[in-house]
Amino acid sequence: MGSLPPDVHNTVQEICARSLERQQGAWVRAMTASRSTGGDGQAARTDRSDLRRVLDGDQMEEFLLRYSYNAHQLHSELRGFEPQPDEFRKILRASDPIDHQLQLDYGSIEALSENNASVSLASGTPPSRRRSLPNGMRSIC
Repeated sequence: MGSLPPDVHNTVQEICARSLERQQGAWVRAMTASRSTGGDGQAARTDRSDLRRVLDGDQMEEFLLRYSYNAHQLHSELRGFEPQPDEFRKILRASDPIDHQLQLDYGSIEALSENNASVSLASGTPPSRRRSLPNGMRSIC
């Protein structure tokens, strides 16, 4: 990401700052309401859309590999397996769209209705992939 032109770099930083502010606001609202919510799916969609407007495909992929919640979560789930960088990239390419859509639609596997959760679990989703974001927070992107 260091090779970005300064104006693109600054725009990406602004998008991330807005995203974090929204996440923190959602977290505070969830804590004061004493409940966990799924967050604001539209805001998360907007974050990735905004980034896609300023980053090309390779830059977007690199950004997600380095800074997305899903990449960090996947890295911790694969601890001990230690995939090569190209293997990790392939795994993230396959899992990120699914994980991100679940986060947008439901917030987490726990937020699914009991009916939908049983369908999801019956489909063979491994336990390590059934996770929630802390206190209703969403991934940055």
